[in-house]
Amino acid sequence: MTLNKTLNRPLYRQKNGSVFLYGVPKDVVCNKEFLEWEERLFSSPIHGILKNSCFSGFHLCFCDIQLDHPKEIFVETSGGVVTMRFVLEGECTITNNCMSEAKLNGNMHDIFYPGAQPTFSRFWITSKSFTILSIAVDPKHLLSPDEENDGLHRSFYKKIAQQQSTCLHEESFVINQSMKRIIHQISDNDKTGGIKRIYLASRIFELLRLQLEQSYSSEHIFLKYGIKQELFDKMHLCREFLEAHLGKPQVTLGFLARYCGTNEYTLKSGFKSVFGTTVFGYWKALKITKAKDLLKTSDMAIAEIAEQVGYKNQRHFSTSFKKIVGIPPKDFRKNPM
Repeated sequence: MTLNKTLNRPLYRQKNGSVFLYGVPKDVVCNKEFLEWEERLFSSPIHGILKNSCFSGFHLCFCDIQLDHPKEIFVETSGGVVTMRFVLEGECTITNNCMSEAKLNGNMHDIFYPGAQPTFSRFWITSKSFTILSIAVDPKHLLSPDEENDGLHRSFYKKIAQQQSTCLHEESFVINQSMKRIIHQISDNDKTGGIKRIYLASRIFELLRLQLEQSYSSEHIFLKYGIKQELFDKMHLCREFLEAHLGKPQVTLGFLARYCGTNEYTLKSGFKSVFGTTVFGYWKALKITKAKDLLKTSDMAIAEIAEQVGYKNQRHFSTSFKKIVGIPPKDFRKNPM
């Protein structure tokens, strides 16, 4: 079986000024043969690449494109398959006839089933770059609706069994660090042949597990913190940024809010709800904790330590350190607590 004979058409086409990306038919997705191919997009207003892998009930499409200006793209979702979407970069609004409007910005994901028939979704992309990993999965790889699982997932599975369009959750969720790691493993591996097929399948199942667990935990998060899963994940995204950038001297609340996809008020209130302190109170405590570790374990000068944890000068660092720890850095070094 060759790819051209199976598809009988390219997966990318411009027609009457509109751009169409076509899905792979379910019979190709479910074929046992392992297929891989790339399509280069050179025609204005879109430039980029589509990388595809297709085997035994799975179709992975990695789409990385650049646009000259905001553009609508019509994307066909193959009928009869569950679709997992992970937007890695860019901003888009998605509409189709089987589910409500969805906004998927960089670092967000969702999962849905369009029904038995192929469905065209309209992607209105407003960013100059757009990167998405889309994974189509034959429903036979999911749990049966009769198997033991929670009510939220049971409803999702039953609608799939009845070939009704449905989504696991009305909201999109933040791509967490575990998901990012797996997506990197999918897009950058040196496996070949049957080993690659097994490897990709295992990574897809792990992504699916993480999506299901995240949607399940959203109900419990709301009861505990009074916020939705999406906002909870954004607060953790903010914390991850703070932990990774201790040496940054200045970061504004506005920058952090934009980075996490929210506004300043929501960031302040949400962060305190989840972590029990303010954004910058948390960051300052992290800096001092790191400084204490360096004072204990290194011979670095105090001025160097101050710079490494993001203070403009040694005086500001010493004042902040004493306020939190109770003694100046030089005294702490002599007698660590």
